[in-house]
Amino acid sequence: MNDKQITGITLEELSATAEWRSLGAHLKRLLTVALQTRNLPAVIHETYPTLDAELQRKIAADIVTMPAVKQLIDLYAVGVAVPLPVATPDKDPVAPSADVPVVESVVVSDAATVN
Repeated sequence: MNDKQITGITLEELSATAEWRSLGAHLKRLLTVALQTRNLPAVIHETYPTLDAELQRKIAADIVTMPAVKQLIDLYAVGVAVPLPVATPDKDPVAPSADVPVVESVVVSDAATVN
Protein backbone atom coordinates (compact mmCIF):
# COMPACT_ATOMS: atom_id res chain seq x y z
CA MET A 1 0.00 0.00 0.00
CA ASN A 2 1.35 3.41 -0.95
CA ASP A 3 1.27 5.82 1.98
CA LYS A 4 1.69 8.93 -0.17
CA GLN A 5 -0.48 10.77 -2.61
CA ILE A 6 0.43 13.28 -5.30
CA THR A 7 -0.78 16.82 -4.83
CA GLY A 8 -0.34 19.82 -7.08
CA ILE A 9 2.20 22.52 -6.38
CA THR A 10 1.61 26.20 -6.88
CA LEU A 11 4.08 28.66 -8.36
CA GLU A 12 4.38 30.25 -4.93
CA GLU A 13 5.37 26.90 -3.40
CA LEU A 14 7.70 26.28 -6.31
CA SER A 15 9.40 29.63 -5.75
CA ALA A 16 10.31 28.54 -2.23
CA THR A 17 12.46 25.66 -3.51
CA ALA A 18 16.24 25.75 -3.66
CA GLU A 19 16.08 25.00 -7.40
CA TRP A 20 13.99 28.11 -8.04
CA ARG A 21 16.23 30.30 -5.92
CA SER A 22 19.27 29.06 -7.87
CA LEU A 23 17.95 30.57 -11.12
CA GLY A 24 18.51 34.08 -12.40
CA ALA A 25 15.71 36.64 -12.54
CA HIS A 26 15.31 36.48 -16.32
CA LEU A 27 15.07 32.69 -16.34
CA LYS A 28 12.52 32.83 -13.50
CA ARG A 29 10.34 35.17 -15.57
CA LEU A 30 10.56 32.85 -18.60
CA LEU A 31 9.73 29.79 -16.51
CA THR A 32 6.82 31.46 -14.75
CA VAL A 33 5.06 31.98 -18.08
CA ALA A 34 6.27 28.70 -19.58
CA LEU A 35 5.03 26.60 -16.66
CA GLN A 36 1.58 28.17 -16.79
CA THR A 37 1.26 27.82 -20.57
CA ARG A 38 3.24 24.56 -20.74
CA ASN A 39 4.89 25.89 -23.89
CA LEU A 40 8.48 27.06 -23.41
CA PRO A 41 9.21 27.35 -27.17
CA ALA A 42 6.31 29.81 -27.57
CA VAL A 43 7.55 31.85 -24.60
CA ILE A 44 11.06 31.93 -26.09
CA HIS A 45 9.58 33.00 -29.45
CA GLU A 46 7.62 35.84 -27.80
CA THR A 47 10.61 36.93 -25.73
CA TYR A 48 13.14 36.78 -28.59
CA PRO A 49 11.11 37.36 -31.78
CA THR A 50 14.12 38.56 -33.79
CA LEU A 51 16.06 35.31 -33.35
CA ASP A 52 15.66 32.65 -36.03
CA ALA A 53 13.49 29.63 -35.22
CA GLU A 54 16.46 27.24 -34.93
CA LEU A 55 18.18 29.41 -32.32
CA GLN A 56 14.90 29.77 -30.40
CA ARG A 57 14.55 25.95 -30.32
CA LYS A 58 18.17 25.62 -29.13
CA ILE A 59 17.59 28.09 -26.31
CA ALA A 60 14.45 26.23 -25.21
CA ALA A 61 16.27 22.88 -25.37
CA ASP A 62 19.22 24.24 -23.37
CA ILE A 63 16.91 25.62 -20.68
CA VAL A 64 14.99 22.35 -20.34
CA THR A 65 18.19 20.34 -19.89
CA MET A 66 19.35 22.38 -16.90
CA PRO A 67 19.08 20.14 -13.78
CA ALA A 68 17.31 22.78 -11.67
CA VAL A 69 14.83 23.52 -14.45
CA LYS A 70 14.14 19.81 -15.02
CA GLN A 71 13.39 19.41 -11.31
CA LEU A 72 11.08 22.43 -11.31
CA ILE A 73 9.21 21.22 -14.38
CA ASP A 74 8.74 17.81 -12.78
CA LEU A 75 7.52 19.30 -9.52
CA TYR A 76 5.07 21.60 -11.28
CA ALA A 77 3.80 19.01 -13.76
CA VAL A 78 3.52 16.03 -11.43
CA GLY A 79 3.18 17.61 -8.03
CA VAL A 80 4.71 16.54 -4.78
CA ALA A 81 4.28 13.37 -2.80
CA VAL A 82 2.84 14.02 0.62
CA PRO A 83 2.06 11.52 3.35
CA LEU A 84 -1.57 10.53 3.64
CA PRO A 85 -3.33 11.45 6.89
CA VAL A 86 -2.58 8.96 9.62
CA ALA A 87 -5.36 7.58 11.80
CA THR A 88 -5.13 8.66 15.40
CA PRO A 89 -7.03 7.23 18.39
CA ASP A 90 -9.34 10.24 18.45
CA LYS A 91 -9.82 10.34 14.67
CA ASP A 92 -10.03 7.00 12.90
CA PRO A 93 -10.91 7.59 9.20
CA VAL A 94 -12.14 4.00 8.76
CA ALA A 95 -14.77 3.92 11.51
CA PRO A 96 -18.25 5.29 10.85
CA SER A 97 -19.16 8.52 12.54
CA ALA A 98 -21.36 8.44 15.66
CA ASP A 99 -24.36 9.92 13.84
CA VAL A 100 -24.55 7.16 11.20
CA PRO A 101 -26.60 4.14 12.30
CA VAL A 102 -24.79 0.80 12.19
CA VAL A 103 -26.84 -2.37 11.77
CA GLU A 104 -25.08 -5.75 11.83
CA SER A 105 -21.74 -4.08 11.08
CA VAL A 106 -23.13 -2.38 7.98
CA VAL A 107 -23.36 1.38 7.69
CA VAL A 108 -26.85 2.41 6.65
CA SER A 109 -27.25 5.62 4.71
CA ASP A 110 -29.99 8.11 5.48
CA ALA A 111 -31.77 7.21 2.20
CA ALA A 112 -31.85 3.46 2.87
CA THR A 113 -34.66 1.77 4.68
CA VAL A 114 -33.84 -0.69 7.48
CA ASN A 115 -36.25 -3.63 7.78
